[in-house]
Order: sequence, then C-alpha cells, then structure tokens
Amino acid sequence: MKNTSMIIIMILLLGSLYFFTNESVKITEKNYNEIENALNDLEFEIKFPMYLGDVNWDGANIIFHDEKQTKIEIYGVSDNGFGVTFMASLVELEKPKNFNWEEIKINNNSGLITRENNIIQWIDKGVSYSLDGGDLNEEELLKIAESLG
Repeated sequence: MKNTSMIIIMILLLGSLYFFTNESVKITEKNYNEIENALNDLEFEIKFPMYLGDVNWDGANIIFHDEKQTKIEIYGVSDNGFGVTFMASLVELEKPKNFNWEEIKINNNSGLITRENNIIQWIDKGVSYSLDGGDLNEEELLKIAESLG
C-alpha cells in the first residue's frame, strides 16, 4: 500500500511538472505591405538602419507571443533577387548551433557573424537585432547594421 501511494504521488508530481512547464505560447503575426505602417504600429522602440543598401525593402511582419508584440521582421530583395531580412526582437534571437559563429563589434556592441550563412546578430539596449543578408557581401551587411539610428 505504501509503495502504491508513493507511485501515485510521483505520477501526480511528474504530471503537474509536465503540465506547468509545457504551457504553450500562442504565436501570431500581422503582415504589412508598407514598412512605415509596421513601424508605426510597433509597440516597442527599435533602431532602424539609416543606410538600406542595394535592397528593395518591401514588407514587414510583427510577431506576437500571446498577443504581446515581441518581434518585427522587415524583408526585402537584393538587386540580384536574393531575400534579405532585418529583425528586431524583445526576446533573444535563436542562433542555429550548426553555424560557425564568430564574435564581432557593431557600434561598440558585441555581436556574432556567420560568414558562410551571411547573418549577423547583436544586442543594443535590450533589443536583439539580426540581419540575414542573402547575397550581400560582409562589408555591405556591416554598413547596414552600423547605420542603426
């Protein structure tokens, strides 16, 4: 009887641990054809690049976690037709582990670059930024990132 009670208690504890740690977050997004409209609707402050490079920036998404804005994605196409994405997020952006990341500085902020995948990430005043450069060269990527105003 004592062993049965102990097993039941363990099952209840494990079940409650599973229940409370696996609460799902509802993720939704709102799409914009005009970047200016997305920036106007954004409820948190970000810095936006002053230099936009040879990219036709043509849309944005605001991402919500449980109805709270957490990230903006601004996307465009390079002159050669490759996708380019600029992101600003209140939550730290994921860094794929299979990429080779190297440390860099962007406007005196610590950052990371993966040259083989043409992505840079950094944090500035509590906001995580990422620039996925498509076919842009490293110099152009850094020029865009360092132009945050």
